[in-house]
Amino acid sequence: MVAFSSSRRHPLSKPQPDLGGLEALAQFGRQPLRTAFQAAGSRRDPGIMRVVSDPDGRILQLKIGPWRVITASPERQIAEARQLSDERIAVRIERRAGASGLPQSEIWQIYDRSGRQNAAIQTSSDGRFAIMTNYDTRQAFTLLRNRRDELETVETWNI
Repeated sequence: MVAFSSSRRHPLSKPQPDLGGLEALAQFGRQPLRTAFQAAGSRRDPGIMRVVSDPDGRILQLKIGPWRVITASPERQIAEARQLSDERIAVRIERRAGASGLPQSEIWQIYDRSGRQNAAIQTSSDGRFAIMTNYDTRQAFTLLRNRRDELETVETWNI
């Protein structure tokens, strides 16, 4: 266990060099911020997606990027995982009800190559109701099936 005390501040024993401050931020402003930080750092590329399956072919674990791990359980089965053409990963998860094992809902999740979740949609077992979350725009939507049998947005909120 590690404990930190923030009750007293102590001056640094030696002065720290100036790292550029505003000049460094100004340099980042000349290119997209995400690109600037990716160019400034180094990353290992362990592969975009790794699947661990049992002998029957059921997915037990899915690793996306360097850190994201999705694990199956008796109530949550990873039904499908696909790498899309733009190097994103689509994962379909089935949520099951206790002992009956019948699917209660289906969840599609989209991840970028680094393991960051971009979006998700969860539908009820009959497909009449869904909740969609867009983590890039920080919005969520409630969807209901209309008379034309299409899912239509009935509510939107910020997350």
